[in-house]
Amino acid sequence: MCHEAYISAQRTQAQAQSRLSRQNGNQGRPESVGTSPRSRSTQPVCLTPTDRAQYQRMPSFPLKARLSQPSHYRRVFDGPNVKASSKAFLLLAVENNDGPSRIGIIVAKKHIRLASRRNRIKRIVREQFRLTPLGRSMDLVVLARSPADELDNPAVWLDIAKLWHQINATADRQWAG
Repeated sequence: MCHEAYISAQRTQAQAQSRLSRQNGNQGRPESVGTSPRSRSTQPVCLTPTDRAQYQRMPSFPLKARLSQPSHYRRVFDGPNVKASSKAFLLLAVENNDGPSRIGIIVAKKHIRLASRRNRIKRIVREQFRLTPLGRSMDLVVLARSPADELDNPAVWLDIAKLWHQINATADRQWAG
């Protein structure tokens, strides 16, 4: 039979004095290090309107400049009027009479495994499209191939610039008449 109910909860004199105290506290750490994080100011840091003017927003890529529906892509894939190709990319284009030029970018996981690298290529292609004026309004699809993964940013930029030039020249010849 167990008599746990009769065990005393009070410490003996030897147990109560087992912890040693220091006369001068903890001398190993300077006082400034031990301050609590709550002792700092809790005021939020805000930018004034003049400060905000210095930080401009990144240029966005509007929805009207994107091929956003499967039917848009199908139209380009079914009958591309203009093609331009390099080792790393394939560009397909169809004339667009409805409005501004639009782009669709396909970077398959099969070709470029890491998401960060796929996103890098998409970002560069979008920026190149945004900054490069096309001679005519067209719908473009850019397909990245496996060698695109081995290119650094300036090489991707140059490769896409050459393809834009080829697309513009070919489109002007084909759609002129």
